[in-house]
Amino acid sequence: MSTIFNISDKIKFENTPQPLLLNYYGGAAAAYSLRQLDYNYTDAAITVRRDSDNTEKNIGFVNGELDTQTLEDFTTETVVHFNEDFTTDPGWNLQASANISNGKLNFINSTGTTQAFENYGAVPYTRVRVTYTITDYTSGVVSFINLGGGGSGTQRNAVGTYVEDFTLGNGNANWGFWTISGFTGSIDNYKVEVIACNAFVTTWYDQSGNGNDATQTTASAQPKIVSLGSTILENGKAAFEFDGSDDVLRYQGDLVTDSVSSIFTSLNVGSFGGFSTFIDRYNNPDNGTASIRSTSGANTLDINSITTTNASYQNSQLLVSAFQSSGSFAAYIDGASVGTASNSANYDGISIGASRIRGSILYSSPKMQEVILYNSDETANRTSIETNINDFYSIY
Repeated sequence: MSTIFNISDKIKFENTPQPLLLNYYGGAAAAYSLRQLDYNYTDAAITVRRDSDNTEKNIGFVNGELDTQTLEDFTTETVVHFNEDFTTDPGWNLQASANISNGKLNFINSTGTTQAFENYGAVPYTRVRVTYTITDYTSGVVSFINLGGGGSGTQRNAVGTYVEDFTLGNGNANWGFWTISGFTGSIDNYKVEVIACNAFVTTWYDQSGNGNDATQTTASAQPKIVSLGSTILENGKAAFEFDGSDDVLRYQGDLVTDSVSSIFTSLNVGSFGGFSTFIDRYNNPDNGTASIRSTSGANTLDINSITTTNASYQNSQLLVSAFQSSGSFAAYIDGASVGTASNSANYDGISIGASRIRGSILYSSPKMQEVILYNSDETANRTSIETNINDFYSIY
């Protein structure tokens, strides 16, 4: 069973607008959240990786909520992607009308598409600042370009230094210039800086004190929390966004071993159809057991083998809670019962955003804010815990 708060905790509560859940109902096996759940927890909420240069940073709490100011400052810090002064030409791919000499990229009567480019690395879906100088101009038009669909800049036809802020598409690693109308002139001091990027979660820290952190070391499989320098929100509160393709956070290790458990989560299930897993018990890397998922039925969720159908679930923020004890399951959505079933299962870990069942990986694309797992039956405390969660996230 969870532990009820003591007098010293109550004194602390009187000085804050929002009581902290684990001080009221402790004993969680794992507690992941983008809000502070325990006064005694002073470590990071998450570790994030920004995609401008793959630097990582721990993000904690301010006044009980995720420190989104530090998070956004981190992802809007200017990072120089490259600064080319054309002193040499190694790596540049030059067409017949282009050459590098005298510290400049020179074009002579150049007409065509991409006439010069270099591989400086990809930074897709970021906002960049592009600076370059045109000298020795006599004719034609030139523009910078990021190849592969990243986009191109404004067409220029005069001497000057140009600065453009530009949001990249997918693109690729190659940056250069394209020309039309017989461009004759030179380019100098070509620089690209990332001024707003995305951030992805590498670790979601367990606030229970048990150290059961959920992690993801593969960059492409990390859920996003910042898009172009702005925190992703769900109903005004910070949230992770899973892409439904390969994103997942996992902890592998015994969390529930006696088939008695309670789980509470705040999530937006997104647009779903068919089998997609939001939370999995992670029996092993190759064969999980879904705890909360969608099914092949239209608008149908499966919570611990209890199915419930409602079109309003689509793209909606939900508070899902589920309990198992003595071979029985019970499930609730937004405080209302959606059914019971006879079954039992342990949590040999937890997988958030996906599971692997009989060789098939079932990814999902929810927004996640909180997952709290107890290795005890918290049915008696259900309404109080749900009220605490709902008071913060305003779900229903």
